[in-house]
Amino acid sequence: MFPIRVVLAAGIIAVAGLCAAAPVSIGNILPTMENTTVTLAGTAAGWKDSWKTTAPNTFYLTDATGSIRVCIWPDDLAEVPPPVAENLKKKGTPIRLSGEVAVFRERVELHVKDGASVGVITAGAPVAAPGQPAAAPVAPAAPAAPSVPVGYAAPQAPSAPSAPPPGYAPAAPAAR
Repeated sequence: MFPIRVVLAAGIIAVAGLCAAAPVSIGNILPTMENTTVTLAGTAAGWKDSWKTTAPNTFYLTDATGSIRVCIWPDDLAEVPPPVAENLKKKGTPIRLSGEVAVFRERVELHVKDGASVGVITAGAPVAAPGQPAAAPVAPAAPAAPSVPVGYAAPQAPSAPSAPPPGYAPAAPAAR
């Protein structure tokens, strides 16, 4: 496998000489993006171990715009460096990863196809592949908003009743 170097500079991530856009907001991921590779950053929660070799490990990644289920199969998880893999299992760990958008049971999720694309973000620490020099520091992840599954609108507070339109008069009660 080729060594991968990830460098963050001016909002652009360079991966092995290729440029990819900065992380996508989770709330902007739509079912129409199926089979598209995206990079996300957020906090991890809800780790569930794979229950068989053909089933993925899963967790939820949350940012300020929403939450998405992330699937990483056991063979891909084996490519994640052990310290990073252990941190994925801890609630609130800030991480950055790349994966393919998928739709499973009518819900959008992210399938990680390469364990090397998963990294933990630490305050002031550079983002780089293991064993590779890093470039610029990364700002700490913002606190996560309450989790709202992708594809669902967040509940809104009830608004105050509005005034009736001009010329409106309530109907008189019907006579019996």
